[in-house]
Amino acid sequence: MSHDLEIVVSIRPQHFLLEEFIALHNSLSISGQLGSETGNVIVYRRGGKTELVASFEVWGPSKVEPEDLEESVVSLVAAPRWMVEISVPAGGKGMTYPMQRPWLVTSLSVARE
Repeated sequence: MSHDLEIVVSIRPQHFLLEEFIALHNSLSISGQLGSETGNVIVYRRGGKTELVASFEVWGPSKVEPEDLEESVVSLVAAPRWMVEISVPAGGKGMTYPMQRPWLVTSLSVARE
């Protein structure tokens, strides 16, 4: 089980936004490239001196059409064209409340463009 968030924006989200977010959080690192053929980025946090624990995944961006989205989303996002999905494992190893907040911040960073 996971907590999933779909972000719909008009301008295609770029990978450098995730890199900026990671640069602000020394305990995080990433694997993958947003928009690559594999389609996902895994964000890791340091669980100890050398251990990396997968914290959340970012998928996309995927091209979307307004008719594929909920009417409430279309009414809130001007010209919705791209979707990014963020998936946070529910109760994953080391998932504590402080680690749940970074994915919210990431979603805002990705959506700001």
